[in-house]
Amino acid sequence: MGSDDNWVLRRPDSSGHGLTLKRPPRLTEMERAVMSNMGINMTVPPHEEGMEKIQAPYVTVWRTLDETAWLPTAYSEVEARVPYGCISRSGFQTLDKPSSAQLHPPVHPPIAMSLYLCVDCGGSKTSAVICDVDGKVLGRALGGPSNFAYLTLDEFIAAVTEAISNALKTCTSTPSADPAPLPPPGDSPFAAAWFGVSGVDSPAAVATITPALSTLLGIPAGPRLAVANDTHLLAAPVRLYPDVSHAVAVIGGTGSIAVTFRENGGTLEELGRIGGWGWILGDEGGGFSVGREAIRLILLEHDNATVSGKPLQSTLTTQIMERFGIADIMEILTIIHLPDPAANKGLTPDSPAHLLIPREKRLSSLAPLVFKAAFEDRDELALRILRTCAGLLVETIIVLLGDGSGRTVKAQDSVISFGGSLVGIEAYRKLILDDLAQRGHVFRYVEFVDDAAAVGATGLAAAARAFGNGQP
Repeated sequence: MGSDDNWVLRRPDSSGHGLTLKRPPRLTEMERAVMSNMGINMTVPPHEEGMEKIQAPYVTVWRTLDETAWLPTAYSEVEARVPYGCISRSGFQTLDKPSSAQLHPPVHPPIAMSLYLCVDCGGSKTSAVICDVDGKVLGRALGGPSNFAYLTLDEFIAAVTEAISNALKTCTSTPSADPAPLPPPGDSPFAAAWFGVSGVDSPAAVATITPALSTLLGIPAGPRLAVANDTHLLAAPVRLYPDVSHAVAVIGGTGSIAVTFRENGGTLEELGRIGGWGWILGDEGGGFSVGREAIRLILLEHDNATVSGKPLQSTLTTQIMERFGIADIMEILTIIHLPDPAANKGLTPDSPAHLLIPREKRLSSLAPLVFKAAFEDRDELALRILRTCAGLLVETIIVLLGDGSGRTVKAQDSVISFGGSLVGIEAYRKLILDDLAQRGHVFRYVEFVDDAAAVGATGLAAAARAFGNGQP
C-alpha cells in the first residue's frame, strides 16, 4: 500500500458517505512503551499491510482526511454511535480508491473531547500536563502535595484541582487570567485522563478516589479514566529494549518505593514491591530520610565532640542552624518534636516558617541543603549522609533482586528506571548504582523518567493517533 493511498470506512449498510482515512504516523518508542504499559494493544491486520490499528482502554479515534472531525469509538463496545452513523468494529474494510465526493465528506463540528490529561500526584507536588491528540503539550501546572496516604479525600481533590485548573488556564487563557474552571459533568474537554497517585497501593484506595476524580473532570468512571500507583509509568522503558523482559521501577522523591515488573505476553505484570510505607515506617533514601539522617548525624557528631573535644567543622551544620534560627544545635530537638501546626495552639502567622509546616516536612525540607553541601561544597558530613541514604535505598531494591527464581529478577537481565526529585540528581543516582554494583547487581540498562506527567499525557494521545499524516 503506497503512502498516498486512502482507505474508506463505510457504515455497515454501506449507505451515506464513506470516511477517508489516512495512514497512521510512526509512534515513538517511548509512546509505544507507555501505551503498552497502559494496556493499549497495537495490531496490524494481516490484510491491511502498512496500517496500524490501535485499540485502547481509553479511546480509539479515527480522523477524516480534511481533519474536521474526530470520531471516538469505544473499544469495549461492538458498535459506537458517531456523527456519521453507526460504525461496527467489524465493518472496517478496504475498498477501491475513493471518489472525489468520498474524499470530501460533509463537515461536522468537532467533538468537545480533544485534550489528554495526565496528573502525577506526589509527596511534594502535583504535576498536571495537558496535550492535544498530536502529543503537543498545551498546558502544564503544579499543585500542592497529593500523596493520598497523608491527605483526606477533600485535601487530595483540592491539590489535584489546583494543578488541573492552572494547566487548563495555560491552554486557554492569558497568563494574567484566573485558573480555568473545571467543566460540569458531561462537558469534559478531556478525551482521557490518567492519574499516577503516590499512596494509592490497593484496589480499595483506587475505588475511594475514582468517583471524586470522575466528578471533578466530568468523565464517567470507566476506561477513559485510569487511576493507578505512580510507579507503573516508570516500567514503560522495558519496552524500549528487546533483549530484556524485566524492569525495576524506583521512586526516590519525598518518599521511596521500588517495584518490579515482567513483560508477559504483551502486558506488564507486577512481580513485587517494597517500600511506600510513609515517613514513619519507611521512605528510606527519600527526602524525609535524608533530612532525618542529617539531623541524626549532626547530633551524633555533637555528642562525640563533647567527649573528644574535637568538633567537626561542617558547612551543613551551619546552614541547618541558620535555617532553624538557633545558636545551639541541641535546640533542634525542640523544633523537630514540636506538634504539627494544627495541634500547636501557640502558633501565629508571625511564627518561624519551619514551625508552620508539619513535622515530617521540617525534615524533608532539609534535603536541598544536604545535596548542595555534598555536591557543591564537598562537605564531608553531607556526603556521608547521602552515602548512608543511598545505601538504605539500595537495601530496599536488592530485596527484589536475585537469580530470577520465585518473583526475583536478575539485574543483568533488567532495566532499572528511576523517577523522583532526588534520584533525578545524577550524582545521587550514581551513589545508588555504584552501591548496587559493589553488591553484585549491575543492570543492563538505566533510565530516568524526568517528566512522568508529560510522558503519560503524550502516551494517552498516542492512542488517538490511529491515523494521521505521518509515515509509518
